[in-house]
Amino acid sequence: MCGAALADLDLPIPLLRGFALLARTAGLIGQLAEEMRHPVGNDVFLSVDLNNRPVAPDPHPGNGP
Repeated sequence: MCGAALADLDLPIPLLRGFALLARTAGLIGQLAEEMRHPVGNDVFLSVDLNNRPVAPDPHPGNGP
């Protein structure tokens, strides 16, 4: 919706891509701030590390379902 509103302002397409990058960067900074306040990253890592199981590679890739 934001992209459509910016496009209606007749802004150049490369500039609109800059707005999208800026919005994604702001979201990443927000996620980092949240992780600093309520860390869960290590818990997620440990959960995956302790509960994974090895899977043999497919000897014939591309012949799947």
